[in-house]
Amino acid sequence: MSYRVFNYLMLILVVTMINISISGNIKEHYAMHEAYDVLSQADEHTLVLFDIDDTLIMPVDNIHLRHFSSKDPGKAIIASFEQKAASELDDMRSRILLQAPRKLIEPDMVDVIKALQLKGVKVIGLTKMGTGTFGVIKSLAEYRSKQLAQFGIEFYQSYDKNIEFTQFAGNEVDIPGIFSGMPGVFNGTIMAGYISKGLALSAFIDCLDFIPTQVIFFDDWIENVMDVYHEMRKRDIKFYGYHYRAVEKEQGQLNCKLVQFQYDHLYEHHVWLSAEEALGKLMGMNT
Repeated sequence: MSYRVFNYLMLILVVTMINISISGNIKEHYAMHEAYDVLSQADEHTLVLFDIDDTLIMPVDNIHLRHFSSKDPGKAIIASFEQKAASELDDMRSRILLQAPRKLIEPDMVDVIKALQLKGVKVIGLTKMGTGTFGVIKSLAEYRSKQLAQFGIEFYQSYDKNIEFTQFAGNEVDIPGIFSGMPGVFNGTIMAGYISKGLALSAFIDCLDFIPTQVIFFDDWIENVMDVYHEMRKRDIKFYGYHYRAVEKEQGQLNCKLVQFQYDHLYEHHVWLSAEEALGKLMGMNT
């Protein structure tokens, strides 16, 4: 065997072992109970983090659950609306955030979070949402905090200091308003905004009075899970990542007529109707 071939085979072996190691600590799952064995081992030196949208809470309206394919009819409806409302798009999107109904994906997770906190485990939110102004929402940080409180989620019980990650000032780019404002921590939720979740978590760890021995992270986007994994690897912190896909099972068939009515009503009245409200109005118009 030549030296070059030997080196090539060794490289393949190393890459394979790295991939096995990564896949062993990063799992795809559809229910939180699949992670209970790892969560049950968490202690006061563990940091547990939850993404919020589509991980802890989800929209009730089907149209807001969809990750659109190119042929999804909902994509065309939204594209048409956004073109028509281009001059006030942030205003319209912020009204959907404020007015569209949401629910807990797994209601028992509220009790799980509280039980972990009673054990002394730090349980924190980690969202991509920013802290700034977005349309009619004056403070995304306040909006997110109040939203969590409505569902009984109290991340501030684990960390009650509000911090701005000013080291990232000046890194702003031309980004949508929902990611605006200084990244930081507000009422126990890390709000990454225009920086990656991995960088935001690293900045948060630098603010702690201890170094976590392990991090457990749940997110519905695998890209975020991998991003946090790579940051924790730099710090030599043990990592368990969960790509949480439960919300995908909630995506039913789209009622295009109903969705079109919802967006038409939003454009004309600046009010988002839930699917139930829109259906009631449509039925009333047809009687």
